[in-house]
Amino acid sequence: MGDISCKSADLGEALEQSRSLGAAWHIAHQHRSQMPAKLLYTIDANARNKILFGQEDAEARLAARTTGLDPEDFTRLPPYEIYTSLQNSGARTGWFSGSVLPPPKAVSSVEAVTAEAEARYGARHIPDTSDSPRVTTEGDGCDDSQGDGQGDEGDDEPIGRTKRSPK
Repeated sequence: MGDISCKSADLGEALEQSRSLGAAWHIAHQHRSQMPAKLLYTIDANARNKILFGQEDAEARLAARTTGLDPEDFTRLPPYEIYTSLQNSGARTGWFSGSVLPPPKAVSSVEAVTAEAEARYGARHIPDTSDSPRVTTEGDGCDDSQGDGQGDEGDDEPIGRTKRSPK
């Protein structure tokens, strides 16, 4: 969330007002001590869906008081395991456990990214370079009157959007 200490009142008010308008917020923090108490109260009162990952002792005790679970439920959570409470069609689900996916494996090479994109979205487009500039016997040796659409000669082709031809 960054540094919100000077704007916590604004965010709290925005949460209160936007909930009645059906706006969605995604608010995440590492631990509750990062935020002012008034903002935490506003988040707790207005956030309908909550996800809690594993926590240290002090945070786990507080989470246990607000969820009805035991502190050990939070301190013993393995990586990618959560406790969550959701609202569905106006009804609360109550707290239950779940799993989230680990982050995707990091890709470190251009070739690997290109191969993944080609596997997902199709083969790479390689421009046809067989057209060489037209050579004429007059002038400077090149006929630039037609242009190649690159914008570096006197093209008469439109730039930007063009209308689709009717089907």
